Amino acid sequence: MRSIVSLALLSTLVACNDTAPPAEKAPEKAPEKAAEKKAPVCSWTANSSAATVGWTAFKFTEKTGVGGGFDKVTAAGGEAADAPWKAIDGLTFEIDTTSVNSKNPDRDAKIQASFFGAMTETTAITGKVKANSAGKATLTITMNGATHDVMVDVKHTEGNPLSLSGTLDVETWGAGAAIASLNKVCDGLHTGKDGVSKLWSEVAITAELPLKKTCR
Repeated sequence: MRSIVSLALLSTLVACNDTAPPAEKAPEKAPEKAAEKKAPVCSWTANSSAATVGWTAFKFTEKTGVGGGFDKVTAAGGEAADAPWKAIDGLTFEIDTTSVNSKNPDRDAKIQASFFGAMTETTAITGKVKANSAGKATLTITMNGATHDVMVDVKHTEGNPLSLSGTLDVETWGAGAAIASLNKVCDGLHTGKDGVSKLWSEVAITAELPLKKTCR
C-alpha cells in the first residue's frame, strides 16, 4: 500500500515538472528619437547704399553739443559674414563735405566756407573700416591731406542697423587753423556765459549701416 502511495506521489511530481514555462516577453523597443533639427546657418551683409554719418561739435567752455550730418555718403565693399560686426570689415566710404547739414542753412554755409574751406582738401573725407571685434572697429580716415586711425565702438541688436560711434580730434589731421577760422566767424555764437568764445577741436562721430540677414 505504501508503495502504491509513493508511486502516485512521484507521478504527480513528474507531471508538475512537465508544465511548460511561461512564454518570455519580447524586449520593448526603445522609442525612436525624433529627427534632430539643424540650427539655421545665417550670414549678414552690409547695405552700404543706406549708410548714414552724423557728427556733434562742441561750443562754449562747458562743451554744449551742436549736431548734424552729411546728406551725401557713399560706401562700398564688404562681404557676407557669419557675424554682424564682420560684415563691415573692408568697407570704404566717402563723405561729400559740401553736403554738410545741421538743419541750419546759415550755419552750414559757415562750416563749408570757413571750416572745410580752410583745409587743403575740402571736397571729401574718405576712409576704410577694419572690424576688430564684436565691439570695436578701426576707421582709417583721410582728411585735410592726412590719414590717421580712429578707434570706434560697434553696436548691433537684432532688427536694427549696426552703429559705430567714437570721437576724433580734428587737430590730429592738421585742422587747428580750420577750427580757429570757423570760431572767428561764429565768435558771438560761440561765446558762453563766462564770456569766452570757444569751439572745441573734438568732434563726436556716429554712423549707421543697415544689415541684411540671410539664413538657410
